Amino acid sequence: MGKKRQSDISNNLQERYLHIINIMNYSLILKEVTERFYTQPILAIIQFIAILLGIKYCWKEKIGRLFVLFFVFDLIVLLVDFSLVGNKKFSKTEMKNFITTTNTLLTIFEINIYYYYYKLTLTSKKIKSHLIIIPILYTILALLHTITMFKFSNLSRHQVSYIIYSLEFLLILPLLIIFFNQLIRTNNETPLLSRPSFWISVGIFFQCIISIPCYLIISYLIKQKTEYLPIIEATLFYTPLIINTLFIIKAFLCKKTLTI
Repeated sequence: MGKKRQSDISNNLQERYLHIINIMNYSLILKEVTERFYTQPILAIIQFIAILLGIKYCWKEKIGRLFVLFFVFDLIVLLVDFSLVGNKKFSKTEMKNFITTTNTLLTIFEINIYYYYYKLTLTSKKIKSHLIIIPILYTILALLHTITMFKFSNLSRHQVSYIIYSLEFLLILPLLIIFFNQLIRTNNETPLLSRPSFWISVGIFFQCIISIPCYLIISYLIKQKTEYLPIIEATLFYTPLIINTLFIIKAFLCKKTLTI
């Protein structure tokens, strides 16, 4: 009986393995990765490192836990995206809708984290009192778009999504300008390069400057179906994400309170 059970278990495992092989097209995943110069797996590896370092050095802080949870969410979404690309059961439309929805949820998570972070970091009480309404309004707009998938004028819902993503960074950019102005005007005993807030802000600023025009360009090119879209996504979409994550890793490695 024991041998029979082991044989049945082995057969079931083999059947499941063959089923997975049959529904997955790994050549599509490889094509997706190579067209984007392996920026997706590089991002996944760097985010995994950020998660480990964040847990090690910043988990005791609430904002540190939020950064880690954001990386976990983003990494899961990235891995699921990979599985959808190679899964024969899902159509391109279903895959695009999933990516659009999850990316929108990521932007909601992201803008709320950044606004909360700068509410802790900025010193002006007047400015801090106005940092609640903007992420709430963005969240409502993004959720409405996710639920209704509304179109605007001649733009498709996917084009509108990228415009909303660009809007997120436009709303974050003023916070960075205010922070850098505060950085110039105030003295701090901690050296600039040892301050987590400096590295986090530089990384976010870099991503904002690159991503705002990038998302608008992608929004325009979606209908054009240009062959250069994977290159644009690799250089202007994934690369800024990678660089921003590296800067946040550097902030974690400062081993200080993230708001310093």
